[in-house]
Amino acid sequence: MQVQETNLDEVKLLVPRVFADSRGFFLESYNQRTFGELGIHETFVQDNHSRSERGVLRGLHYQLVQPQGKLVQCLTGSVFDVAVDLRRSSPTFGRWLGVTLSAQTGRATTERNRLTSTRLRLTTFDITILLKTAEPCPLGLSKRKEN
Repeated sequence: MQVQETNLDEVKLLVPRVFADSRGFFLESYNQRTFGELGIHETFVQDNHSRSERGVLRGLHYQLVQPQGKLVQCLTGSVFDVAVDLRRSSPTFGRWLGVTLSAQTGRATTERNRLTSTRLRLTTFDITILLKTAEPCPLGLSKRKEN
């Protein structure tokens, strides 16, 4: 696993080793020990999966009361993943970062507390996102609608 620094101190781009052959591929997307060696010390406590229809842009999500560190990875398809620093006291206030995440590359982003993020589906077929969080999302603070 390699870590690439970004223009936001709180966001890192993770590039895994992908082992591919005629059968498909294998990659390690999370290993607590490896992450610790790379300076990523969040303990992820919740996994969320999301699927988006074609042309969907998810809103800017952030938590004021209980901020969450995040690990974001695209499991199928590809997305344009954006993180924005909305913390007025931050030296990077107003800066943003956009990267393409795809199932093919296995790249992921880590986002530290109090950054906002969104994703835009790029492919014509469905995408699936895996979002690991360092804090659970309190149901009372969630604006999601249950089906």
